[in-house]
Amino acid sequence: MRRSRRGRGEGSIYQRADGYWCANVSAGYSAEGNRRRKTVYGSTKAEVQEKLRQVASEIAAGSPVEAQKLTLAEYLDRWLRTIKQSVAPTSWKRYEYAVANQLKPFIGGVRLAKVEPVHVEQLYVTLQANGCSPRVIQLAGVTLVAALEHAVSLRLLRFNPGRSIRKPLVPRGEMKVWDAANVALFLKAAMSDRLHAMYVLALSSGLRQGELIGLQWPDIDFDGDAVTVQRSLEEISGKVRIKEPKTGKGHRIDLPQFAMEAMRDHRADMLAEGNIAAPVFCAPEGGWLRKGNVYRRSFMPMVKAAGVPRIRFHDLRHTHATLLLLAGENVKVVSERLGHASIKVTLDTYSHVLPSMQKAAAEKLQRLLG
Repeated sequence: MRRSRRGRGEGSIYQRADGYWCANVSAGYSAEGNRRRKTVYGSTKAEVQEKLRQVASEIAAGSPVEAQKLTLAEYLDRWLRTIKQSVAPTSWKRYEYAVANQLKPFIGGVRLAKVEPVHVEQLYVTLQANGCSPRVIQLAGVTLVAALEHAVSLRLLRFNPGRSIRKPLVPRGEMKVWDAANVALFLKAAMSDRLHAMYVLALSSGLRQGELIGLQWPDIDFDGDAVTVQRSLEEISGKVRIKEPKTGKGHRIDLPQFAMEAMRDHRADMLAEGNIAAPVFCAPEGGWLRKGNVYRRSFMPMVKAAGVPRIRFHDLRHTHATLLLLAGENVKVVSERLGHASIKVTLDTYSHVLPSMQKAAAEKLQRLLG
């Protein structure tokens, strides 16, 4: 028979029949996220209380036995398994790539409990010396910081050694967009293409390619001249997945009349094909379009036929925003059409347009006050 001797805040301390005192205490979590328990023993209640304080101190210091044994490589593998169901598949693939190619080969041998800021800093230097681009190094840093933050939450580390080290800056590449004349040439060349309406909608709405491909006919408001984004199509390792759009579900965008006319013509074509029950922009057999096929078989041939500068499909979205800003549209309106979280995102992305906008503002002041 055991006698309980629990004091306030002491946990489950008890005395066994043989006279020894015991206590059970939570010792944090394993790298897999499982709760760990530890039992301490002593000849007196005071001795057990002291051992409990030592365990609590070890946990607070981030030095449980699990962390002492694990190498960073072992921990990263467990971390990837743990988060696979809780992050977007594209994010997980990026994490997996960074772990396999940048983290484990260069820093994986360090024990998790021994990782210091200097290791993180040296990782960035080593990756740069091995020819990795600033973007690759930045993604590796983002992955490492996220993994170490998870270790902190499991009390495997006291603090995140990656947070205090600045990641390399990624130079902003020059944005390639078309002017109004090139847009007209492209759309004219694309009139013979089966996906002509998709290009019109891309340039008049600023939707991303995955959002365009994910459209269903109820998303097109023919009476209200608008499109509502409800989903986006994502491709991972050749597999198609429908996900919530980056702009947020239910994002509505008003459309100009020329876009609505193109959509009405496209609806008639899909009805004639027998694909009216398929996605708005579908493959000839009625299935989902594949981004690679669109780029190789439709978009690039139309770009070549139009004789316009070569750009990416995503640059149609940038062209949409740039043309509106150059035409004097309010930045807030453009930001709302694009679904940006704030105007700052829009201004940072389209900073190349700001000089022209500043000049136009000066000219307006001259007309008003000069």
